[in-house]
Amino acid sequence: MGTMDSMSCTHQAFEVVGGLLLTGGECPLDMAYVRAYAMNADNSALASKVPVPISVPELENRNVHLITTLGKSERVFIGVEGGLLRSDDSGKSYKFVLKQPLSGGTGNYPYITRLLSPAGKPNVIVAAGFDKAKGFPYLAWSADNGDKWTDLSPLLPGYKRTTADATSEVTSIAEDAQGRILVTVNEEFKKKGRLVEVTLGRL
Repeated sequence: MGTMDSMSCTHQAFEVVGGLLLTGGECPLDMAYVRAYAMNADNSALASKVPVPISVPELENRNVHLITTLGKSERVFIGVEGGLLRSDDSGKSYKFVLKQPLSGGTGNYPYITRLLSPAGKPNVIVAAGFDKAKGFPYLAWSADNGDKWTDLSPLLPGYKRTTADATSEVTSIAEDAQGRILVTVNEEFKKKGRLVEVTLGRL
């Protein structure tokens, strides 16, 4: 995959699910895309370099940061600038479950770069990254597979700084063997970070 055309492109996000290689990014710059390619039987290579049809809402210039599956279901999530898409059919069709306007909005503008579904809770999703609008870390969770969200961002260390810095973000999220949800927060770039335990509903 690729081109020798003279243009600026972002690094691709990708995931293999249901016999498809899903890719996304911007190429050329400010032209966001999500594409799917059929894989061969053992997923070792593309069956064809011709994309297969999938149904994706208009992305405009919302660069793709994340493509991932959660659990053993057919759900696929795509984190884009200012939003999150979900597929319930192994990546064949998508809809926005989070979407902020490209301009003129009054809320946050999340870049979602991490997702977690805790063990034994298939409909619970924790989303993390950073808020481009305010330059602060972003953390939210949903109890219903992404249909409704609760924003936990204001509870994070580093959120109530006097100086905004877009590099302040949630850099990782994980569940440990005891079932604790842990996030690392880049509170001040190259100066200060925190490891935080999150209990859903409170921090």
